[in-house]
Amino acid sequence: MLEKLTYYKETYFDKGIIPSLKNCNDVNLFNTFRSYMDHLLRFPVRLTAHSDNRGVYVETIPTETGG
Repeated sequence: MLEKLTYYKETYFDKGIIPSLKNCNDVNLFNTFRSYMDHLLRFPVRLTAHSDNRGVYVETIPTETGG
């Protein structure tokens, strides 16, 4: 359990990436983990815009399993 919570902290809080959630138990644990965060310290999230001659791209919710 501690391993999973540490993984969630490192992936979600430190890197800003939604971790890989392989089953319903992982989803429920991750959502419970997120419910205890201090929203005033975490939000608003600063997003980075990437632009070139084609336009602007902003990744709002990066994940380990794709986009």
